[in-house]
Amino acid sequence: MPEKKQILCYGDSNTFGTIGRWAASDEPSERFDENTRWTCVLQKELGDHYHVIEESLGGRTTIYPPKI
Repeated sequence: MPEKKQILCYGDSNTFGTIGRWAASDEPSERFDENTRWTCVLQKELGDHYHVIEESLGGRTTIYPPKI
């Protein structure tokens, strides 16, 4: 069987699948599930010959003023 091709998705909160919250909310951000995140949808569309790797760092605090 041929080796799987690997695709590295390196990105920000969009790649992570962050469901954003705004400064008016005290609740933390959440993450979309595996049926919704675009990287997981890509994996399903490509099939078993590919492995999609999610390497992302969401900027979940960039919309809030710094807490000093």
